[in-house]
Amino acid sequence: MLDFQAWMNELADMSLNELVGKLKEAKDELDKLEETGQGGSLLAVARQKVTSTQNAINRVETKEANKQAKTKEKEDSP
Repeated sequence: MLDFQAWMNELADMSLNELVGKLKEAKDELDKLEETGQGGSLLAVARQKVTSTQNAINRVETKEANKQAKTKEKEDSP
């Protein structure tokens, strides 16, 4: 399991598709820890990975939406 900082560094340069795959990986890890009853710091880190990955996806989606809106504005302007 990657430590949290390494996880965050890895997310920084990923595409949306890669981030979605990472989110699935993080959720699977969290589910496994919850099923085995493990708690403490491992569970906290797994939860933070899910949250951070979802936040990264949201940022990429927002950036893409803004880019599309600007392109549309340029196309619509005379």
